[in-house]
Amino acid sequence: MSRLSQSLSTAIFLAAAFGVCAFAQAADVATKSLEQKTHPQKTGEQKSGEHKITARFDTSRCNVPDSLVTQDQSLPHVGFKLRNDLPIKIIAIGSSSTQGHGASSPSHAYPARLAVELSELWPRAQLTVINRGVGGDRTAQMMARFERDVLAEKPDLVIWQVGTNDSLAGDTIDSMRELILEGIDTLEMAGIDVILMSPQYAPRFNERDDHLLRVEAVRGTAHEKHVGVFRRFEIMQNWVARDNMSVAMMISKDGLHMNDLSYGCTAQLLARQIAAASSVIPSAVQAIAPQATPSAAAIGPNTLR
Repeated sequence: MSRLSQSLSTAIFLAAAFGVCAFAQAADVATKSLEQKTHPQKTGEQKSGEHKITARFDTSRCNVPDSLVTQDQSLPHVGFKLRNDLPIKIIAIGSSSTQGHGASSPSHAYPARLAVELSELWPRAQLTVINRGVGGDRTAQMMARFERDVLAEKPDLVIWQVGTNDSLAGDTIDSMRELILEGIDTLEMAGIDVILMSPQYAPRFNERDDHLLRVEAVRGTAHEKHVGVFRRFEIMQNWVARDNMSVAMMISKDGLHMNDLSYGCTAQLLARQIAAASSVIPSAVQAIAPQATPSAAAIGPNTLR
């Protein structure tokens, strides 16, 4: 065989081999893509470094007056961890609107979206957001899960969505309020920051005669116990009043549960509230040294609120 023929044969062989390798790589990529679609990541626990989800809506629709997302109460435990580059764990406990009913996928429930939003605000932080929502739960049932679903995880912050199902089930406001007070005491004794989340602005809740009293009970209890409150009802009401969204745009066809848009906006505003409250100097520290700016060490996990 001539040298020209040998060179040609070698070139053909190498081209064929390269083609096989390229085909194998492409097949591997396709297989991994299919596996990801067939076996999606579990969303009960969301970590900051695991998110590639981006907002799929016009975030200007989320806008509300600053007064609706401002809270006077600080989040000292989250703030301390943040300033000292320590891992931060957040647990969202509640019913179906925490679990994510009405969302197109678990990754669009508000706790999953919250992990994304906080990661964008704090890109260096080691964040974990755990979803402990159970559809249909009322306040008493949530508290029955505290030991297993909350305290055992040793979180730095608990976001407690409460009130809607108590109203739908006809539980008295006084009994609901007493349970919330007891729950806050339990969380604070464990050294956990707390944010209550009020019911949603939705037709099936709004038709209840006591719906405004429920909203006020959650807000008032948070104020009494000096913990944060995410004023979800008023925020959603404001979206409608400002023509940011119609009720049909932010509530599922069942007339009760939120959807991707309203869950996403909830997460965005809640992240903003958490970030601001984590930088607030606790009043106890200000009383001790009103003229001094406390160091990170001065605002420890046992700081009183």
